[in-house]
Amino acid sequence: MSGTPAHHDGGRPGLQELRAQVEHTREELGRTVEELAARTDVKARARRSAAEAKQHMAERTGHAKEHVTATVGSPAGKAASLVAGAAAVLVLLMLARRRWHR
Repeated sequence: MSGTPAHHDGGRPGLQELRAQVEHTREELGRTVEELAARTDVKARARRSAAEAKQHMAERTGHAKEHVTATVGSPAGKAASLVAGAAAVLVLLMLARRRWHR
């Protein structure tokens, strides 16, 4: 379409121009509906947030386990680090669960 519309019959838009305007409006409406649907998809947003939280907790647990293992080197210390790691995981899961159930 050009910058100035081609009008026929005393300033009225022609049939071809009207069809082009309708098509353009349909495309814009379709994009708007898709954007609104994405924003209101609460389940998808919750899944993304849960996956991000799970990844974050896994990283923190891994770092804590590495720290405890590096700090304690004996077999008893390794068992203690395993228990500490498990406790850390439980605490993080409880915190995450509380956060998601608000």
